[in-house]
Amino acid sequence: MARKRPTKPAPKVTAESVAVALRKGDYAAAVVLARQLAAAEPTDTHLQLLARAVFEKAAQHELRGELADTKGTLQLLPAGADLARAAGLWAMAGEREKAESLNAAPIHALHIADYLVRTKSVASVPPDWKAGYDAVLDAFAHYHAGRDDVARAALNAIGLASPFLEWKLLLRGLIAWSTNDEAKAAENFARLNADRYPARLAAPVRVQCDPAFAKTQTPLEKAALDERGKRLRAVGLVAKLNRVRSELASSRKLAPAFKVIESVLPELKRHAPTLVPRLADALYFAIAKRGEPSDLPKYTKMFGPPPADPSFHKLEAMVLEEVDDLETSLARWAAYEGWLSEVPAGWSRGLADRARAVILKRMAGIAADIEEDAADPRAADDFGGFFGAPARKPKAKKKPLDPTVFLQRAADLAPDWEPVAQDLFAAALIRGDFAAAEVAARRYLELAPQSMPVLAALAALMTSQGKSADALDLRRRALAVNPLDAQNRHLTGSATIAHARKLAVEGELAEAEKLLEDSKALLEEKLPTSYFALRSVLYRKTKRPDEADAAATAAVAVKGSRLTARLYLHANAMLLKLKPADRTAANKALIAALEETAHPTPAEAGSLLSGHEMYLTEGLKYTGQKAQEKKFLDAAVRAAGSPEGSELEFEMLAGTFMHKQQFAVALKVTGGLMKRFPKNPFFPYLFAQAELARSKGRGGYKVTEPLRKAKVLAEASGEERHKQLLPQIEEALRASDPFGGLFGGFFG
Repeated sequence: MARKRPTKPAPKVTAESVAVALRKGDYAAAVVLARQLAAAEPTDTHLQLLARAVFEKAAQHELRGELADTKGTLQLLPAGADLARAAGLWAMAGEREKAESLNAAPIHALHIADYLVRTKSVASVPPDWKAGYDAVLDAFAHYHAGRDDVARAALNAIGLASPFLEWKLLLRGLIAWSTNDEAKAAENFARLNADRYPARLAAPVRVQCDPAFAKTQTPLEKAALDERGKRLRAVGLVAKLNRVRSELASSRKLAPAFKVIESVLPELKRHAPTLVPRLADALYFAIAKRGEPSDLPKYTKMFGPPPADPSFHKLEAMVLEEVDDLETSLARWAAYEGWLSEVPAGWSRGLADRARAVILKRMAGIAADIEEDAADPRAADDFGGFFGAPARKPKAKKKPLDPTVFLQRAADLAPDWEPVAQDLFAAALIRGDFAAAEVAARRYLELAPQSMPVLAALAALMTSQGKSADALDLRRRALAVNPLDAQNRHLTGSATIAHARKLAVEGELAEAEKLLEDSKALLEEKLPTSYFALRSVLYRKTKRPDEADAAATAAVAVKGSRLTARLYLHANAMLLKLKPADRTAANKALIAALEETAHPTPAEAGSLLSGHEMYLTEGLKYTGQKAQEKKFLDAAVRAAGSPEGSELEFEMLAGTFMHKQQFAVALKVTGGLMKRFPKNPFFPYLFAQAELARSKGRGGYKVTEPLRKAKVLAEASGEERHKQLLPQIEEALRASDPFGGLFGGFFG
């Protein structure tokens, strides 16, 4: 007969083995071990360890809603346990008398309030708590049904002294969270008492919307809360709606989405009817992005005709835009605008008119795209254009609709809407109808006299037409709106100089001097070179040579303005018709200033070109003006090799050549600057733009490589102004390389 192997003795229970079980969260095992340890060695330390294990296990049961197990576990507490904590847990389990017998702190009454709500123990609610209790339950019922506003109103019955105040804060936070107002949700959750049940209910949601709260959690606590959050989203109606969201967010056709929606719609109508229109809207816009004609009957069967688009005119217009059928899209938008003109049921006339204005503005944009496509010869032959071949003439099409017609109708319907006023103004400028542009701007300013964009745009138009008095009036109005804006002050100063110069040219010398004197502080701050140069010529015109010399010296002394000051002194001398000797002296001083410097700084050269441009913009002409431009361009080319100047100043100088449409010069200058600043994306981008402009859009492969280089450099640059170039670079790449680099990759 075989001998039995001796039984292995059970491992000895120690305080460390209890602590290990507690750290693992195995509270049931911790209680068993702690009881064994306390029975074997009933020291104070072991009894305290048992109390801790019992408290943790009871709290776990309470958190799970296992209130009977909570009470059973609390029966195991040893003598000498923390009475306040024990009383709190007894209260959370609904044992008010037991809690008060251990500790009479008022907090126990609040835990009882939580117990009554979570268990819906209507019969146990004290009479003086009934109103607050009913308000909480009613509010949650309304919230569950999607009636957020009614739920908020129900909560008004709960005052600051109510034991149910925490539930009010909880529900307000949940309402805010469900409407994506995370800041307001976090604010309400932060006011919850961490010891109360509502705070623990909110925790899985709060950890998602309150970064400060999330940081206070240990990794273990954070993981547990995240897991609880997942479980909240993985059951019932929420889980089904998540499936709907996944289907709508995918790139597939919508047939699977319709099946999921069909299964969830009856339950959604029962439990959250206010979400049905939101779901209908989500599906509506999904159809606009990737739907098919057969989807419209399915949609109508599920939700009925959309109240805001019962004939699907708008939806069809959006779909047609997506597939680039612009002419048919325009016709569908016209049908939708016609429907709006009848003022749909439930709409006010004002709302319908504003909606029509929005649609008409969009229609103007589509008409402009059609017009641009019709005028672009490359649209007919991208392949040949890529290799620089002559374009084939596009097939004749009917004349596109005028975008201005739509904009004018939109402005008539919404005369106080700034974007449409700006678009109407810009459209008039594009077709050269300056009178119509002025009418559009002044009409809007009658309604919005402080509109900075429209004031500025109209002032620029008045300047270009030589209406300096009107331009100055508009700039002063803009300055009154925002007197501290630096650009606003500069533009007002420029308008002041322009009008003073015009007065002087017309012989109104005293009025010109008075205007300059009245604006002296502003002009000395923002435009000292222009100010002193004009005053110098006025002094010389009125035979005050000493004052003229002093003002000329002040103009030339302004930092970086040596060349520009000489230009202003000469140009003003010619315009005001000084004596021949004075005009000759001014011209010689300008020539000498240009010749004495081998390499002007980029700031000096840029300022010189801008100054010359200013006279042209204002329509001012004088003898030798055209010849000067070549000299100034030569100086600017020399400036591109200057040892002085910041990288930004060289960028601005190169951009000036493009502005002046000196494309060949721009190519030459940017070619050198690319070598000098090899990590700057602006110069290869500008090189490509200059080549496109020089070749009238036929640059093809000559453009794609510098654009690709510019893109790589812009992505690597730490300068924000270079990052902002990326959309322009990518657009230029799409326009210049219709095959997306296919042949570049093919040829290596």
